[in-house]
Amino acid sequence: MYDKTNWLDEVRDQDGNILQKGTPLSARNMNNIEYGILEANLIGAMLSQHNMQQKRVLADLEGEIGQV
Repeated sequence: MYDKTNWLDEVRDQDGNILQKGTPLSARNMNNIEYGILEANLIGAMLSQHNMQQKRVLADLEGEIGQV
């Protein structure tokens, strides 16, 4: 499951002193983004495949419904 990164900006005062350290733009953080994109695409593909299978099942059942 994707672990969301809470990104922070680096904040400095007027003298250039760091008031808040920002989230580093690192390979680890960027790879986490890549992993999240991959995971979302895989889940989307799985849901699409499941949806198509359900449509086939429903289409097969349509011919089996009779009138009373």
